[in-house]
Amino acid sequence: MDTDEQLPPPNLAARIAVWATKRGHGSTIGKPVIFLLLILCWFSLTSLGAWQASPEPDVGRRLADALYAPFTFLAPQDSYLNQAESALLTDPLLWFGRFFGAAIPVYAIVWAAIAWGRRGLAHALLPLARGHVILFSEPGEGDGIARRLTSDGEVVIHAEREPSPERIEAMGNLGIIVIDAELPTALRRSNAEKASRLVVWGADDADNLARALKIGELLTSRHEDILVRMESAQMHRAMRLSRTILTRADARLRPLSLYQAAVREVLADADLTDAAHHFGQDAVNVGIIGHSRLLEEVATFVLRHNWSVGLAPPRITIDPAYALHWERWFELHRQAFDAYPQVLGRDAKPVSLASDHDALINDPTLSRIILDLGDDGATVEEAFRIGLHRSREAALHYSIQPVTRSTHSVRALYREGEMHFEEPISLALQRHAGSLMSRQRDRAAARKHLAYEEGIPDEADLPANKPWRHLDETYVHASRAAAEHDPIKKSDLARLSDSPAAQEKMRRNEHERWSVERLLDGWLPTADRDATEPKRLLHRDLVPWEKLEASDKEKDAAQVDALIAQTRKDESQEI
Repeated sequence: MDTDEQLPPPNLAARIAVWATKRGHGSTIGKPVIFLLLILCWFSLTSLGAWQASPEPDVGRRLADALYAPFTFLAPQDSYLNQAESALLTDPLLWFGRFFGAAIPVYAIVWAAIAWGRRGLAHALLPLARGHVILFSEPGEGDGIARRLTSDGEVVIHAEREPSPERIEAMGNLGIIVIDAELPTALRRSNAEKASRLVVWGADDADNLARALKIGELLTSRHEDILVRMESAQMHRAMRLSRTILTRADARLRPLSLYQAAVREVLADADLTDAAHHFGQDAVNVGIIGHSRLLEEVATFVLRHNWSVGLAPPRITIDPAYALHWERWFELHRQAFDAYPQVLGRDAKPVSLASDHDALINDPTLSRIILDLGDDGATVEEAFRIGLHRSREAALHYSIQPVTRSTHSVRALYREGEMHFEEPISLALQRHAGSLMSRQRDRAAARKHLAYEEGIPDEADLPANKPWRHLDETYVHASRAAAEHDPIKKSDLARLSDSPAAQEKMRRNEHERWSVERLLDGWLPTADRDATEPKRLLHRDLVPWEKLEASDKEKDAAQVDALIAQTRKDESQEI
């Protein structure tokens, strides 16, 4: 399969560089506490030996000589050897003080030289590294990703602008190699041509894109995995749909979003659809209180993901108090919502405003309320207020899912089961770093694409009929969405069995899910049944299921049939 699973793991040179980095940083005189204890032990025993051996009758002078004696042994010397009767030749404590004292500065020098040599070795090995990850970010911004990747066994080179010695040492202790991000020197020093992935993770979308494009231009060979942080929904869509920006002759750029990863991690399952079936609701209906960039991702994800046989199209209901804040999101998807009924062949209203806040929290059709008031304290207060109200009303079946920013301490507040709280959606970067960089996600998506390719003729000249690694990002995005829907398909299959009638329902459901996913990604239907035009974002198959030609229905059949076959295979292996 043509996926990124073919990327090689870090080679021996890369792993030795990490080992040398971890051993080469830290205090130049070893563990400080242990070293100080050794010095204290040496000083005390040597002073005791000098006190015992001193013939000085005056106690004050004797004490002064005893305290001074250890310092005379800090450098190699033989002044006592000329004194045949010296206690040095007979007192074991002074023998200890003489040899151990001289070893202290020697030890410090040797240890510092070894540490410096290890750091030098690490940087000397970087041009030989293979299969590593190079992360471009500002200090502190990409630390969560770097630490997570390192804990997962990856070799991470963190390229930062003018890193301080303290920063280099702190990250080096974790096994993360920090270099200056100045281009093109950083690319040459880190052997970027042979890296498994290049990651650009800054705070500004435009800067990230500009840097990623510059990196692609400076590479001498095309790199398939330049991952770029992109949080703006508009820019994220534009990047997916631009064949000239993402799929270039010099590089393949892939957009990443922390917000999307946070939403996907807690909502990409069948919980909402299963709950709707369990409580006899006609569809998944998610109430949203507040407004944030993350809640926009929640709304988009709910609409494209929660499609299940026997349920109407998913929808969201927004608290009217925040209607003005949602105008930008509505504008982004206005054409999609206008085409919604036309594509589905029925009156489908995906988004609505509640009449007021009280009407929202008393809506018996809600499957879940997700809230983000921009502050964890305010969100906690409102979540508990709604939770108390929900627990008193037997007719209400929704659960409550808050958005958190300050992570662990606040998250623990939502463990009260009687309040019907769901796992909070967290914006903690380190928590989602694994999901952001997961290769498994693309493997599953590539299998979906392979099933799609097998459902169409080889000679078909379609933009999506390409090998995975050469696929336009908009089709990669579609394959990922299809793979994320598998838990719901499996739940439907378990509920319906795999009879021909059930399979037909699942195929129709898959087509409607795909259609809405395409609409939300900016595509629109076209009356021309003979052409799909990626440049104009028009697709001939964006029509109701009944109007699809038999050959086009086979594409959806291929997705469903592949899932059924894989499910049967998994079940047979478990037996």
